Amino acid sequence: MLVITFILISCGDPYKVIYGRWQIYKYESAPISALTDEEATGLLGEEFTFSKDYIIIGGIKIEHPSYKFREEKANDYFYINYRMPKEFICIEQEIIKILELGIDKSKLIDYKRGKHRKDNLILYIPRLIFYENELIFYFDGVFFYLKKIK
Repeated sequence: MLVITFILISCGDPYKVIYGRWQIYKYESAPISALTDEEATGLLGEEFTFSKDYIIIGGIKIEHPSYKFREEKANDYFYINYRMPKEFICIEQEIIKILELGIDKSKLIDYKRGKHRKDNLILYIPRLIFYENELIFYFDGVFFYLKKIK
């Protein structure tokens, strides 16, 4: 019975672990950042919702998203994408899991863009790092950390 249960669980939706509501609870600014501390602090508490059928980021709902996990060597990923060591944000593992978000941006045609990039987060977050049950994304020189709240 235990073996059957394990097989059923392991064959389920691999993205189930990210489904739910997440909230930005802290950030770490890179040495060069386009966001001020005041702007970064203003994003604390921002909620993201991920489900099989939709994503909500910054109050914008996108239906029929696609998700893809891939593994990367942490040192290479941080050097190529951010020109900094993985230890900058306390990543200790050699291999990290990247979550790529696929959204149909054509569905944003009627979307009224905000004045600032931070008001349009959904357009600027193509991937997140899934590490120790947190999601981490990089935006304008700042790493933001999300924890699951529901």
